[in-house]
Amino acid sequence: MTCRYTFNVEWYSTMSRACYDCPCNLTDCGRERCVAMDGFRRPIAVVNRQLPGPTIEVCKGDRIIVEVNNELDDAEGVTIHWHGLLQRGTPYMDGANLITQCPIQASASFTYNFLADRAGTHWWHAHAGFQRSDGLFGPFIVREPEEDNPHSALYDYDLHEHTAMISDWMHETAIEVFVLEHHVDVNDDPRSILVNGKAQLGGFTDENNGTSHATPREVFEVEEGKRYRFRLISTATGGEAFRVSVDNHTLTIIASDGAYVQPVEVDTLVIYGGERYDVVLNASQTDGGNYWMKISESRGRPLNQGLAIIRYSGAPESNPTMSPSGVRDGVIYQAWNTPASADVITVNELVAIENATLPQENKRTFYMTTDFNQFADLRYWEDEYNPLVNDRAFKHPSYALLSQYNDETDSDDLCFFEDEELNQKCKTEFCRCTQVLQVDLHQTIEIVIVDEGNLYPAVHPFHLHGFSFRVLAQGYGGDNLDVTEVIAMDLNGTIKRNFNNPPEKDTVITMNAGYTVIQFVADNPGWWFFHCHNEFHLHTGLAIVVRVGSQSDLPPIPDDFPTCRTFKPSNSTSPSSPAPRPTRPPPPSPPSDMVQFPLSTVIALAIVVGVLGLLVIILLFVVVCRRQGTPSPASSARNEEMKGHDAPWGDKTD
Repeated sequence: MTCRYTFNVEWYSTMSRACYDCPCNLTDCGRERCVAMDGFRRPIAVVNRQLPGPTIEVCKGDRIIVEVNNELDDAEGVTIHWHGLLQRGTPYMDGANLITQCPIQASASFTYNFLADRAGTHWWHAHAGFQRSDGLFGPFIVREPEEDNPHSALYDYDLHEHTAMISDWMHETAIEVFVLEHHVDVNDDPRSILVNGKAQLGGFTDENNGTSHATPREVFEVEEGKRYRFRLISTATGGEAFRVSVDNHTLTIIASDGAYVQPVEVDTLVIYGGERYDVVLNASQTDGGNYWMKISESRGRPLNQGLAIIRYSGAPESNPTMSPSGVRDGVIYQAWNTPASADVITVNELVAIENATLPQENKRTFYMTTDFNQFADLRYWEDEYNPLVNDRAFKHPSYALLSQYNDETDSDDLCFFEDEELNQKCKTEFCRCTQVLQVDLHQTIEIVIVDEGNLYPAVHPFHLHGFSFRVLAQGYGGDNLDVTEVIAMDLNGTIKRNFNNPPEKDTVITMNAGYTVIQFVADNPGWWFFHCHNEFHLHTGLAIVVRVGSQSDLPPIPDDFPTCRTFKPSNSTSPSSPAPRPTRPPPPSPPSDMVQFPLSTVIALAIVVGVLGLLVIILLFVVVCRRQGTPSPASSARNEEMKGHDAPWGDKTD
């Protein structure tokens, strides 16, 4: 089946005129094109004036055609990434800005065309600028036949309205927050946690009667005794680790990043930016009431708690009676920066339903550091330390690598992961370049992600385009962990890899001062972005590109595929200085045999000639006057005859 969508991308506003009297009249909050959010008015970037944007819900194997029209008022370019879809055979549709395509220019459109090749819970989002942080995202659900679902017997309902997109939300545009943070050192933590674009802040007062009102929260309806599949998606902009729980209910994890795992029952689940988890909630309570779904920020930052409501059929349309504060105790999955224990389950402990095929005879291992460099990024300020990969900040190229790179002419545009000379240089000074990890087609690639724990604790969720990978091992080193220590641990056999149904992911975290070992088979040729899903970290350079194969291994470039590149005039003498402005040509030089006089002589001759000409005119005037003063005899007689008659010019004579 072919499924067609039209995405009109534009700047819009929360609490716009389309919201009328929301929230004083809650019906108005549900009007078409009303984006109420938490009630605070601010600009947002949206698709079709919806936030979250339109849900794409299809079956595995369907062809997806999405026409994206860029109607942004600020003329910024845009791309859309289909997070979780691997784009096998269609790498040009991946949507990574200046990696797989040029940005869609203002007033232009781009039509994505690809297969829904991977069942599960995924999402789409902007991949240019800070647009994802400002609202350009939505769910992408790919369903499979029931016979292909190993957990179909664990739940009764899988409803589209039980998808929960969890977002951190600021009251300023992301570019404003980014600029103030990096150039003024003003930090502005998110103000709200949204569930499907909904949250509540302080109440609104109705001017007519003085009553207090607030924007509505998200409500998930269930029926007593039924089991429901919930799909959780984190769109986190920053390093938020969302801690999710439901009062008086457990959650059974059945899938992560679209891949099924053996069921794991937990009291609380922590989800990081870019991750997705499918859980089963058993509506086992018998009082037919309302229960809080609580989402808090695991690091304890001053962030409003996110709340949604699980409402049993027949329950009153009111808030739950239990306290909205506090967290649920018990077993927690993926606690922030915490190693595995009796009450803490880590991602590498999940067990995949299907085992991995990871040939080890052609494996290559790369140790990749991800942490804060000790050298300031002077693009911002002399004490601004940003997280880097292998001590290098990633710089986007000026053109789309996938379709425009030429091995013979463009290699100087890149820096390479295995360049040891550059690696040493970047340990003593700040480096910024387009870093590429080049691998051969069909190799088994192992990347050991090492967070060295420098400057302050942070957790980076890394997302790989074009592949899912298996998580073979994770470890925690304490306060600091140098990559040389990890290499030594690996050589002496301390790092144990699990090849017995390791979990399949496309986004994974590494604990602060810890390591994560992932493997995948490089069987999808292309240029694939591998980056931190913290939006600010990505823009300061926490990324690399994994290049699989060569340009000759790629599928044909689509007809009329857009291009872009830096312009430099071909006749420019210096690339750093503009060409001289054209000037008027000088007058022609006189012939060499022409006699030339000084200017003073020329002026004197002109005066003499002028005086002589004036004398000639005076003499001619005198001669003419004398001739008119002596009348002829004929004329005198005629005048005598006319005496007493009217003069011909009308005067009268006496």
